[in-house]
Amino acid sequence: MLIRLPYVFCCLLILTSGVVGCRGRSADTSDGAPVVEPDAASRAQVLSDEGKQLKSEGFTAQALTAFTSAVEENPKLTEAHLGIGDIFRERGVYDKADKAYRRAVVSDPNNFDARYLLGLTNQLSGDLPRAISSYERALRIRPNSYEANRDMGTAILQSGRPDDAIRFARKAVEINPESQAGWANLGAAYSLAGDYKNAVEAYRQTLELGDAAKPVMLGLADAHLKLGNFQRAENVLRAIERDGGDPIARERMGLVLFKQRKFEAAVEAYRSVLSDNTEDTAALNGMGISLMAIYLRDGREDEAMRLDALSLWRKSLSVRPEQRVLIDLISRYTKE
Repeated sequence: MLIRLPYVFCCLLILTSGVVGCRGRSADTSDGAPVVEPDAASRAQVLSDEGKQLKSEGFTAQALTAFTSAVEENPKLTEAHLGIGDIFRERGVYDKADKAYRRAVVSDPNNFDARYLLGLTNQLSGDLPRAISSYERALRIRPNSYEANRDMGTAILQSGRPDDAIRFARKAVEINPESQAGWANLGAAYSLAGDYKNAVEAYRQTLELGDAAKPVMLGLADAHLKLGNFQRAENVLRAIERDGGDPIARERMGLVLFKQRKFEAAVEAYRSVLSDNTEDTAALNGMGISLMAIYLRDGREDEAMRLDALSLWRKSLSVRPEQRVLIDLISRYTKE
């Protein structure tokens, strides 16, 4: 999914536009199916090849013109439809990319790229049901495609079905065990399915393949946290802090420290989050609970600490009122 003046293209435009009536027309057969004349098919192929060359050199506007001219000459030229779709997809114009890839599917229903890229475009535009349907058809054509299995897994994961996503995410890393993205996706699928042990192993594989992005590190820390491996979770979160920090990591650090009964350290971690965002409800709740834990641990002697905890919880409720647990806590400790 990646991406000198083009004098050859300029010459080609002169040649194709300087002769009146040189474009081939589609003749109709007795059953209404268009037949592309040989000279039109040949010109279309030249234009499509020129489009590929221009696109590879970064001249996407000129490439789009060439691909469009190619499909005017030969509406059955799948590669030209794909070229148009690629340009619009890379520009983020997903409705036009969708149309181009669908035309490619019509011209060649068994073309893997057309099916897969249609699915990718649907996924990027947020139409997950259509994306999954297109990926399914692509995988019938090429079952061992790493990209199709990987993206099918992520689309199903986005649809809220992590258990179903695992099969495709696992298949992707079986096909390409050196893919960091594949292992990260598998870790996310396991984690969302509640299989934290396998999530940890998948995230570890991700780290073995090189430096990992913060979401992967956060996923690993969260899996350790869910397994009760609090010190390991803390180690991962401290690594994130050394690498520039992250508000979510600091909030998670507060929870990890609280779980280890390091209440004062937890308070400072939550305070750090609130210094950047005074309405972070997770940090407000966590800092309040940590202060209340200190208050209870020390024999209910520091009345100011209890009042500070209640104040934090009330502020959290003002931001997000539907927190029933907080209402109960405030009611219980207001009576102290």
